[in-house]
Order: sequence, then structure tokens, then C-alpha cells
Amino acid sequence: DLKDAVMTEILMSLPDYLVNKINDSFDNGTASEEMIESVVEESGIDASKIAEKVMIRFRDDYLNNKEEQ
Repeated sequence: DLKDAVMTEILMSLPDYLVNKINDSFDNGTASEEMIESVVEESGIDASKIAEKVMIRFRDDYLNNKEEQ
């Protein structure tokens, strides 16, 4: 779940043309981890900061759910 949440947040931070580039690569079978990393690098977004934010939110949600149970 955490990995999916991080990837979703990173994808949502990308400009549309780069999301389309990733989608096209999946459609034509050329998608790879390296390709996705290069697209994220090309975008200039700070994926580490995004991942950190998502992990903190994920942790807080998890702890809050534990307290409610």
C-alpha cells in the first residue's frame, strides 16, 4: 500500500506530457523502472521529498487507525 501511495503521489506531481510518456511506454511494452526513473528525473520534481511526505502521512493514518481500534 505504501509503495502504491508513493508512486501515485509522484505520478500526480508530474506534468501531463510525462505521464503520457509513461502511459505510452506501458502501452507499447517498453516500460521499465529505469525509464520511469528517467522521467521523474526529467521532471525535476524531488521524489525523495514526495516519498517522505507520503510515508509520514501513511504512518500517521496507520497510528490513528490503531488508536481508534
